[in-house]
Amino acid sequence: MRRYIIPVVCLVALVAADAATRYARGRDAREAGAAGAGAPDAALAEPFPLAPFTATTLDDRVISLDSLRGKVALVNFWATWCLPCRVEIPALVDLQAKYRDRLIVVGVLDDGAELPAIRAFADRMRINYPIVRTSWDLEAVFSEARALPTTYVVDRQGRVVAVHAGLFDPAVLEREVLELLGDPRP
Repeated sequence: MRRYIIPVVCLVALVAADAATRYARGRDAREAGAAGAGAPDAALAEPFPLAPFTATTLDDRVISLDSLRGKVALVNFWATWCLPCRVEIPALVDLQAKYRDRLIVVGVLDDGAELPAIRAFADRMRINYPIVRTSWDLEAVFSEARALPTTYVVDRQGRVVAVHAGLFDPAVLEREVLELLGDPRP
C-alpha cells in the first residue's frame, strides 16, 4: 500500500496544477477579451514589479532582484519529487544554454531533500542554472506560486510579465523569452 502513496500524490498534484493552469488561462482570456487573441497563454494584463529579495544558491552565491536586472529571468519553483517539474527541467537547461548571455534561469527548490541528494539530482538532470531553496521571503515576493511547478517570466526591468502554473509549453516559453529579448527568431 505504501508504494502507491507517492505516485497517487504526484498524480493529484499534476491534476491540481493542470486545473490551476486552465483556470488561470481561462481567466486571462476572459479578462483580455478579443484584444487577447494571439497573446501568450500566461501573459499578464498588467505586469507587476517584483519586491526586492535575496537568496543564496546551493554553492553560496547570492541571487537578488538587482542581480536579475538587465536580463530576462525565468524563476521556476520546483521540487525533486515533482514529476511535472522533472519534465520541464530539460527545456529550462536548453534555454539557459541557448541565451546564457541575456537570460538567467533560477530554480527555486521547494523540497526538504538533503544537499547531497539535491546536488546529485542536479548533476543527473544537467542543471546549468542556479538553484536556491525557497523561503518565506521568496514565497511572499512570488505569491502566485501555489502549485509545482510554477514559472515566472521576468523582464529586464524586474517586472513579472507572465506566470505559468503547472507544466509550461516550451515553445510558448521560448517565444516569451525571445519577445522580451527583442529577438525576431521563432
